Amino acid sequence: MRNISIPIAILASLFLFAGCAHLKDVEMAWRSTDDSGNYSPRNLPNFAGRTYKLDTIVDCRSQKKDTIIWTDHGPHTWDNRLIYWVTTKTDISSFIMTNFPKVFAIFGLSTSSSPAFDYKISGRLLQFEVVEKDLYRGKVTIDFSILDKNNDTLSSCTAIGTSNRFGRVYSYDNYMECLSNAVNDCFSDFLSRCDVPKRK
Repeated sequence: MRNISIPIAILASLFLFAGCAHLKDVEMAWRSTDDSGNYSPRNLPNFAGRTYKLDTIVDCRSQKKDTIIWTDHGPHTWDNRLIYWVTTKTDISSFIMTNFPKVFAIFGLSTSSSPAFDYKISGRLLQFEVVEKDLYRGKVTIDFSILDKNNDTLSSCTAIGTSNRFGRVYSYDNYMECLSNAVNDCFSDFLSRCDVPKRK
């Protein structure tokens, strides 16, 4: 049995490396599994009844052109730490902006891409990743600002969204679900930390 265990370990290691090749330059896909029952943003009542436009999300991550998420399959008997990068060519700023209406719909809020809006939202993306080990642990961090139609800043905050999920190792769908839910949670945190003027 001892002579067999080494080849099995090597084969397992090669299998993981082979799997890694399939998750490079992947296309991002929205896989949210959340609904409004998962959130209760503190300032949501003030946001209700207005229309919002997501003006810009600027990607300020240092590795924005290549790496978005990573996975840690270690420690193992044949390697103390194995890290496999998962990369995408999808523009993450565009990915967030495209799915912004879906996120705000979770909270019952209206969005607009036309000049007919009450407030604009802009953001600086600081973090967008999943660490996979015992769980899929997603984290999205964005610096947000709310502006009026004159581009005057009304409120600013740093919002952090997280998502922890069980799932099959090195799974495309699990990565997408975890990241999508972390984006939802980030906007929920935004609706708790930032605010808009109360109606008179």
